[in-house]
Amino acid sequence: MCACARLSIYLSLEEHLTRGDTLVVFPEGQLNRDPRKVQVFRRGSFQLALQHNVSIWGCCIRSCDITWPRYMAIGGLPARIEWKVWRIIDHCADLPIEDLTAKCQDEMQQAIDTLYARP
Repeated sequence: MCACARLSIYLSLEEHLTRGDTLVVFPEGQLNRDPRKVQVFRRGSFQLALQHNVSIWGCCIRSCDITWPRYMAIGGLPARIEWKVWRIIDHCADLPIEDLTAKCQDEMQQAIDTLYARP
């Protein structure tokens, strides 16, 4: 993606958050081959959150890899899907981006570990 396209996307996201709208971000930046291990979060995913001092919510889902395996073009296999949605932090403007990213990644991994520990 060229720099002008990235800038256009960034400005669009900036405008979206300025209006008070919600933004969903997948901070790993790619599909995960191992659903039990959270990949390293990209700090850029959190830059706009810091600038706009917004709340950050976590969402973890168990068994998506069973109902829709990577090798299948279309999913829909039976599986027991479980999830957790929670507020990780109310307002993030006071945290350095490294701390914010680490906190979110750690909490998401703990939630995944808890979900997969269930029978």
